Amino acid sequence: MARRKEKIRVHEGMRFDEIPAFLSTAETAIIMHKSQGTIRKEIREGKIVAELVGSEYRIARDTLLRNTKEALSA
Repeated sequence: MARRKEKIRVHEGMRFDEIPAFLSTAETAIIMHKSQGTIRKEIREGKIVAELVGSEYRIARDTLLRNTKEALSA
């Protein structure tokens, strides 16, 4: 069964308040400049907090901000 192609709602250069409240792994990968595989790996390792909705992960926008702040202060 083929996966449906999801609509990407983010792009580089977006302001934080323009980013949707919940993101897919593809959208998170664009924002974080990482591959989708790396995002999924970091979710499995607990580095990124995500909720499993059906068969896909959703990442809260606020989680990305928190992860970015922690990475910058380390």
